[in-house]
Amino acid sequence: MSAAQNHAALGHAAQSRATLAAIGRDVLAGGGDPGERRAAALLDRLAGRAPPAATLGDLLETPGWMRRPRAEQRRIAVAAALLSMGPALATSIDGGWLRRLADAAGEELLDWAMERAGDLPALSGALGPDELEGRGFALLRALTPPSLRPHLGWAPGGSGSDAEAGGAEALVAAALEAPGAS
Repeated sequence: MSAAQNHAALGHAAQSRATLAAIGRDVLAGGGDPGERRAAALLDRLAGRAPPAATLGDLLETPGWMRRPRAEQRRIAVAAALLSMGPALATSIDGGWLRRLADAAGEELLDWAMERAGDLPALSGALGPDELEGRGFALLRALTPPSLRPHLGWAPGGSGSDAEAGGAEALVAAALEAPGAS
């Protein structure tokens, strides 16, 4: 290997390390401040759950949405949840339910999800406004490497069975295009 090739290889390695470090910083920041992360780890240990160790490969597989601020992650989760019940949205005549969903998600996001109702797999019937984040984060967790899931400990839970039934990938990909998701 020539000196120029060696220098180029070292530069590429440095760039790769910098990229992995940036991903790691973003994932840690999304998991809360150091105190929140320590508290979550302690609760896991007390419950007998050993957190899986993340590898460099896991960092490379980090979904792009996981590097975003929590508020954006919440919006993506809510968008995915709304999309998961597309037919229920599109055919509902329950104005009270739709109003409560609009209050929770925002009218623009609800209208957007209703327009997409027939385009994506439906994983559930009607959800209440208080179930949106839980369902959405269940969909997001389904696409997250297991070793990175503890970094979503701050996010609401939710039934994973719907996410495991399939369709999570299409719903989350569409949710990333939702109004307000940057």
